[in-house]
Amino acid sequence: MPDISMCKDHQCPSAKKCYRYMAKEGYYQYYTKFDRGPADERCDYFATVEGWPKKMLKNNTKEDDNGAI
Repeated sequence: MPDISMCKDHQCPSAKKCYRYMAKEGYYQYYTKFDRGPADERCDYFATVEGWPKKMLKNNTKEDDNGAI
């Protein structure tokens, strides 16, 4: 389980690139509503998925099936 507050903003343009959105959930997981302006690409709490092992990320995107994020 990631020891962070995760995000469920499905409308965020950067969701598939953000660890707070893409990390695998734990059994008990905290979520926070991170505010993002309507024209903003991401919120101030964006955490890149680059560098994280794929086994720690959700496997629910077509990009994951091809080996790229």
